[in-house]
Amino acid sequence: MTGIHYGRIRAMISDWGKRIDSAGPSMPIEILGLSGVPQAGDTLASVKDEATAKQIQADSHDKAEKVHREGEDEDRQGQPHRPL
Repeated sequence: MTGIHYGRIRAMISDWGKRIDSAGPSMPIEILGLSGVPQAGDTLASVKDEATAKQIQADSHDKAEKVHREGEDEDRQGQPHRPL
């Protein structure tokens, strides 16, 4: 899993288009099998099964939504309501 995405890695492909088994830091790769596209710099972690990954993903997604909503609330404070 990485960020809010999870999945079973089917293949990793280097920036040269070759299948690889491992990747080091700062190595650009394409990962096939994730549920979505992670953000640049997200850490990739391995978990024991897909159910655990789904639970962690759901918790991360809920936390990200909460942070996003709090940011929107802060943006609205002090701003008069302007009808369209």
